[in-house]
Amino acid sequence: MIDLTLDVFASLRELPEPLLHEIPVLLVNRKGNDDDAYMRVKNITGFVEPARSYQLGLGGFEPTDLTQNIKTTTVKEPSKCTIAGQWKQVVLHDEGEKAANILGGYGRFYLPDEYEYLDVPVNTATQENLAYFGCRLVRVGEQITFDGDSAMPVTITSIGQKYVDDYLMNPNLGAGAYLEVHNRPHFHMPLNNLARGALILGKQKANDTIELSGFTIPLGFGVYTPPWVIHADSHLVGDYMVVFSRTDEYSTVLVRRQNNELIGLKLNEVSMK
Repeated sequence: MIDLTLDVFASLRELPEPLLHEIPVLLVNRKGNDDDAYMRVKNITGFVEPARSYQLGLGGFEPTDLTQNIKTTTVKEPSKCTIAGQWKQVVLHDEGEKAANILGGYGRFYLPDEYEYLDVPVNTATQENLAYFGCRLVRVGEQITFDGDSAMPVTITSIGQKYVDDYLMNPNLGAGAYLEVHNRPHFHMPLNNLARGALILGKQKANDTIELSGFTIPLGFGVYTPPWVIHADSHLVGDYMVVFSRTDEYSTVLVRRQNNELIGLKLNEVSMK
């Protein structure tokens, strides 16, 4: 029997005032024509504040007086692809495209027309290979401090298996594969052993080239992505605890051919090291 007296809004009432005003944007609910083509925020369980120490738990983040102790990490280069293109930061305001991006409009990342898709190698996330992109693998029970300039919500976000194919890459619904950077961090942690897919991370190199890698996240761990790291979380599948927020300081670009046709991202598990 459903408990009609359950206070389902208890955690929302504890949010700082600025986040309360963002709730209509934060409650993502994208859905395609297939029942398994969706990305939705199922709950907002709390929030984290910058420059404050937290301990990662299975259900969220607990404030702690313990200081974050980050050991020096040996950087290991992950399997990756290198692409050369033009990152056009001009923001467009097409209403259909804005529906798939809580930040607002899009620019473009133009690739030569001969690209059929981007073949992105997938690695199992480790402390060493994430360090290549400036990111960190956090184990449940460890301390973490968030960068940024504002409190951010802790959400339970669910992505359907067909979200990419039947929503994101449907030109009448989503806007296509994208890459983005912004001034606030992210955190992604799988919530059960059914969660899969890959978090895509990138690094800007010289001469308009970008290196891209995909990372599966082991159960019991989360990935902290600092501000201004190139990333895309659209290829995760299942239930994840995700920290994200809206900001005006961002650049999101759609991956397109020069003729503006969509280019998909193909995940290729060539490395499980």
